[in-house]
Amino acid sequence: MFKENLYYQYQRFQEFKMKRFFDGRLAVMFHQVEENTEKWYDERYAISFSGFRRFIERLYRAGYEIVSPYELLKADSRKKVVLTFDDVFEGVYYEVYPYLKEKKIPFVVFPAVNMLSKDGYLDEKMLKKMLNEYGGCYIGAHGVSHCNLRRLTGNQSREEILVSGEILERMFGQPIEIFAYPYGSPDAVGRRERKTAGEKYRIAFGTLQTGLTPQTDFAYIPRINVNEKNHDCALPGNVL
Repeated sequence: MFKENLYYQYQRFQEFKMKRFFDGRLAVMFHQVEENTEKWYDERYAISFSGFRRFIERLYRAGYEIVSPYELLKADSRKKVVLTFDDVFEGVYYEVYPYLKEKKIPFVVFPAVNMLSKDGYLDEKMLKKMLNEYGGCYIGAHGVSHCNLRRLTGNQSREEILVSGEILERMFGQPIEIFAYPYGSPDAVGRRERKTAGEKYRIAFGTLQTGLTPQTDFAYIPRINVNEKNHDCALPGNVL
C-alpha cells in the first residue's frame, strides 16, 4: 500500500508539472461504449454512446481537430486530439465505428491479444473489417494478456510488449507501430517498459491524466480517461 501511494503521488506530481506546459495536443482514452448501463463492467471505464457523441461535439466546439496518431507527434499551434479505444469492446464495432466512419473521424483501437473473441469484445473478423473498410482506423498493440508490465520479469515484460505487436502483424498483415501500456500509470510503466517499447513502436501511450507538452516522450504519451461521469469536463481548462 505504501509503494502504491508513492506511485500515485508521483503520478499526480507529473500531471501537475505537465499541465503548466500543455501545448494543445491531447489524447483521450475510451474503453466500453455502451448505451445499456446494465452491461457496464466498470463505470470508471464506460460511457454511453450518446455521451460519446456529445463529447465529440464538444471537442469540435472547443476548436479541436481530431487527427491520426501520427499527426499528434507534430508540435504546432493547432489544437488536436487523438481518439483511442483500449481492450476494444463490441460497442466500438456496433455503434462507435459506423459513426466515426460516417463522420470521417480517425481513431485507434488497442486490442489485447488474449481478449480477442472473448464474450463482449471484438474478434479478428470484426477488426479486419474495420481496417479494410476505413483508412481512418488504426490498430496498435496492448500486450498479450493485459497485465501490469512492471510486475513481470524483464523477459516477460519484453514478450508482452514486443510479441503482442508481432502477433497482430501476422494477424492483420500490416506493421504495428503503436502501443498502449496496459493500465498505463507509473505503477505499471517504468523505464524498462519505455525502452522496450521504443525498440519497435513509434508511439506508446500511457494513462497520465493530462495533455502533451513540447517535451513529451513519445514512448509514454499521456491520455485522459473519458467516461460517462466526466465527458462534459474532460478537456483542458477542466481536467488540465
